[in-house]
Amino acid sequence: MWLDFSHPPIKEATFNEMRSLYPKRVSFDRTHREVLKRTQGKPYIGTLNFPFFESVGPCFIDDTGLTLKDSKYDSGVWRPIETENEFEVVQNWIGRQGSRVFIRSLLHATLAFDFNLKNPTANDYTNIGRAEHDAKQHRDLNAIEMLVKHTTKTIRDIKLFSDTRYICAVPCQSDKEFDLPRTIVNEVSSRLDMVDLTDHFKLARSKANIKELAASCKWEAWSAAMVRIEHDLSGCTKIILIDDKYQSGATLHYIASLLYAAGAQAVYGLCMVKTLRDDANK
Repeated sequence: MWLDFSHPPIKEATFNEMRSLYPKRVSFDRTHREVLKRTQGKPYIGTLNFPFFESVGPCFIDDTGLTLKDSKYDSGVWRPIETENEFEVVQNWIGRQGSRVFIRSLLHATLAFDFNLKNPTANDYTNIGRAEHDAKQHRDLNAIEMLVKHTTKTIRDIKLFSDTRYICAVPCQSDKEFDLPRTIVNEVSSRLDMVDLTDHFKLARSKANIKELAASCKWEAWSAAMVRIEHDLSGCTKIILIDDKYQSGATLHYIASLLYAAGAQAVYGLCMVKTLRDDANK
């Protein structure tokens, strides 16, 4: 379903339903280190298990050419590993992902470079989390460059992303002096020769500051801003949508819903960080 670009509309109800599902993310570096295991005896030498298909499944299949099977017991997917060569292919793919976080979402795939924090009870930032904080709060040029490099590397490394010509940032107020997603997209589009669609977004009304709103209110706040896309995207088959932080996911999903409605066939979310706590702004 995901790789042929068919996609149902994203609506507030389906977004809320998705948010009720657990687990919400996969990190081979932190939370899911044992997805690949060796087994004793025939017919398999090992098994690969993902707790859900979204994001991680499409990226894995497109990168490796290997298929996945639905689990009989839960919403996960798995693959029996039959040869040492196949085991090595899977092992290498997992190793290449590093700190990336594959997020359960309604987009064709959604990734973050890392969690923002190492510890949920203290401001103990990961390296990328610190860069996102310094870039956004202090406009630190070194931090911005670090995030730009991670963005270009991820787009080049993940086949689903590397085959994409179009990129855009989640929209902001036109009078906002500095916007991190827009800054990153401006630089990445230049380096990778991609088409930046960000300026095709228009906000008819001022958007409320949604940072501290509950997830249920964020969708309404975006709706009240009356965001419009002043461009026919039917020729833009695949689009990468950039945001600085994936918290509740409301912003990314709302903007993606507009991109799909405007004609985009596939939208891939790419965020600098994923909040460590899944119940943030619950």
